[in-house]
Amino acid sequence: MLLDGGKKARQSAREACGLALGLRAKGNAIEGTYRGARVSIDQRRMEFTDVFVFFRAPLRLGLTIRTFPPLGLVLGKLPGTRMGNFETPLGERFGVKSSFDASAITRDRSVARELHHAETFHSQVLVTDQSVRFRFDGDRLERFPVEQSLQHALALTSVIAEARLRVPVEPYEAEFVEALRALSAQIDHPILDERALTMTGQLDACETRIAVDYTERGFETVFAARYRRPLSATLELGPKHFGADFLKLFGYQDVVIGHEPFDTKMLIRGAPEGEVRALLAPPIPNALLDIDRGSTFFKLTETEITARVKSVVRDAATLGRSLNKIATVAATLSDRSRPGGSEYR
Repeated sequence: MLLDGGKKARQSAREACGLALGLRAKGNAIEGTYRGARVSIDQRRMEFTDVFVFFRAPLRLGLTIRTFPPLGLVLGKLPGTRMGNFETPLGERFGVKSSFDASAITRDRSVARELHHAETFHSQVLVTDQSVRFRFDGDRLERFPVEQSLQHALALTSVIAEARLRVPVEPYEAEFVEALRALSAQIDHPILDERALTMTGQLDACETRIAVDYTERGFETVFAARYRRPLSATLELGPKHFGADFLKLFGYQDVVIGHEPFDTKMLIRGAPEGEVRALLAPPIPNALLDIDRGSTFFKLTETEITARVKSVVRDAATLGRSLNKIATVAATLSDRSRPGGSEYR
């Protein structure tokens, strides 16, 4: 009973804090847009709270900047370590790892100033290609410390994004932008951000997005389309790897939809399973297989479908075909969503 009371108290605190900041409580988190940036305050662990502010566009540098724990200060100085950045304004307290030259960011004094300032208020600071994360101890959610963390994180994302503009343009970036320019004539209301390598628009009355990202899998081309109304199920699809059948013995989920080519190639996870099968009824499987290049991951949330194709696709015709397929799938899924689903405004 006491445990239930504690959970209810934390949930009430999340809802009150979210309301005060113009955000919404969702499970163990508070999410939404704060001063134009996508943010999340996560309380999955009782002993600390994580505050995330996401970059408007991924940095695509394989970058990690983080505060070192005391042991890390020693280990970070060992020869051959991938962490450590002791010749920059960041100093010994921060470790840096990047897959590409990120010196325009790591040697920027404004970035260093904001990092050191944030460190004085938080137990851990972490910067990745996707976001800035600040951690503070305790699970008490009060507006002032949370808003202070959000403001510090916004300031840090701003100076990092500005420094990212000074990173030299890579050949793949120029080629991808050229392909997006050619594609822009084929979609409605195109908006191209050349530095962010992103283009938004509309196809089949669905909002679309195409971009390049860099993850642990390497470079990926991202195709996304937003449904006209929310779905009642969420699911993830990925290539069926060697050992998938073995993992199923230990309870690893793989929903079988009854489409043999798709079931053979794709590992399907989602809930509720009955609705997953209904959503993935023909012609959806064939449309997704047409996009798949052997290593494509699909994610269907309540609001959009995303396909991540390994490598940077630089051919405008191929980009156009894949984006059209994703938009068609999104439109079909919109028609299959439960009656009464609210239209997006």
